[in-house]
Amino acid sequence: MQFNNGVYRFRLLNGASLTPMLWSIDGHRFKVVAADGSEVEPYEVDQVQIHLGERYDVLVKFNVDEPTNDWMRGASTAVTNPAAVVLTTLQLKPDNSYDFVEGPATTSPNPEPKL
Repeated sequence: MQFNNGVYRFRLLNGASLTPMLWSIDGHRFKVVAADGSEVEPYEVDQVQIHLGERYDVLVKFNVDEPTNDWMRGASTAVTNPAAVVLTTLQLKPDNSYDFVEGPATTSPNPEPKL
């Protein structure tokens, strides 16, 4: 997924049938602005735990000085196996005068979970 600097809204849903999940983006905090379709008083977090069937809307502000690739993670909270983490590379750049960096994110795909 490719993004220029700016604020983006992500709508998150846990469609799993067994376990909650933790959603995060390496190196970025975000504001939760809605839960299950209802607006909430915005609050800032590093990650959000999403239980079965829950939905969250979050605002993420990307503000990078150089093009970078960061991991967006969805991790089961019931499984400690690193293979149970779903990863997506976010390609970020300050503006259209830069090219995106090719390849995977540079941070570890299997950091210690924050439970």
